Amino acid sequence: MGRFLTTFLITGALLHSGIAQSQSKKSAEISSIKENGAFQTDQVTSPSGQVGKLPAKQWREIIENHGTSPITALHATFRCRSAQNAAQYDLTPLHDSLANYGHDFPIPPSGSIEIAATDPSVCPGGVDAVIFADGRSEGDLRQVKDIYLSRRGIYEELDEIIAQFNSIATQGETLQQALGVLEKRSKSLSVQNNSDIGNLAGFGLYAGPEPRDLSEFLGRMRALSVAELRLKHQSNWQAPSDFTANRQPSIKKVMETEHVPRTQAHAIVVGKKLQEWKADLEGNTEPPKGQ
Repeated sequence: MGRFLTTFLITGALLHSGIAQSQSKKSAEISSIKENGAFQTDQVTSPSGQVGKLPAKQWREIIENHGTSPITALHATFRCRSAQNAAQYDLTPLHDSLANYGHDFPIPPSGSIEIAATDPSVCPGGVDAVIFADGRSEGDLRQVKDIYLSRRGIYEELDEIIAQFNSIATQGETLQQALGVLEKRSKSLSVQNNSDIGNLAGFGLYAGPEPRDLSEFLGRMRALSVAELRLKHQSNWQAPSDFTANRQPSIKKVMETEHVPRTQAHAIVVGKKLQEWKADLEGNTEPPKGQ
């Protein structure tokens, strides 16, 4: 069930580094959604509509799409202070059907989504950016840009990832060899102690083209994390096509029809789903011109 929980990025340190300096717009300025207010519950509804039980009550909030186009991504900011009223930090839930591919889903017109929230008496805030399937966006332009940059990072990292899956599927590369390449890539992108991403190349931590933004870096790391987990655990990966008649065959079916071992069949199936991810990101990695 945890894979359905809204992703949190804790950006307190970034506020001090100047990366997250923009002021979030109030949700009231986003006319195409309705926020119904935070509430406590011990149940959680996933983006796909499944209801699960939580170990304890948590704060949640329901967001309704009052626009005419599906919402593909929304970002919320809850601005908090510690119990000692010391340093300020932000909790930022993100719902993005292209970044959290196969787990978050577009919110259709008149539809709704349940996101993680916080006690409004301690952490006031709400949705500050929304992107629609037709390319229109509302809210904080900086947050909108960050969503697109994260998608771009995923998109640009997927070529190397797909190549590693294809090398297992068709070129006889071992699982350990492919994992080694991706793990080395992850380490080369790692940022420790919130180092300024602009200095990565100077520290020798990044061997490829320099990421243009922290959000793009996080997108790259997300794509690598998905790939490494799938390889390490040899588990299937849920993609949107799994809910359609055009879904990929099961790993077991590929083993039977192609007469290949599980590791190779796994690489074939998941590799095709990664190709679907890249295809759906095509054209969605930057705002439309004029916005």
